[in-house]
Amino acid sequence: MKLYAITKGKYEDYHICALTSDKDKATRLKSFYSDQWDDAYIEEYEDGNENKDGLIPFRYWPQSKNENEDCYALEGNSVIPEEDYISYDENGNIVTLVVFASDIEGAKEKAREIVAKYEAKSAKEC
Repeated sequence: MKLYAITKGKYEDYHICALTSDKDKATRLKSFYSDQWDDAYIEEYEDGNENKDGLIPFRYWPQSKNENEDCYALEGNSVIPEEDYISYDENGNIVTLVVFASDIEGAKEKAREIVAKYEAKSAKEC
């Protein structure tokens, strides 16, 4: 997702006046914050935690006993794959998944579907 920072000033006077994800609103805010002494500027940033479709990466542990701790959004310095990712243990069991979704409930649902399909496929092969 793109973020627009409306800024003013230079050096020690530099500051952010407003943040928005709406480009039209950023243009209006730029005009609002510009005055006879100083123009405001729009700085454009990309939120680095989303994929190309604007979905958020979540890590999911299928073996977790606590439903409140089995899934969380990846952020910051986490290594984030470009697409859904599954890691397996030495026995071929799913250990963790990284899935992209718009929210945590969607991530859990998607991850559980992947695990169910994998387990069904594994059961057929036995």
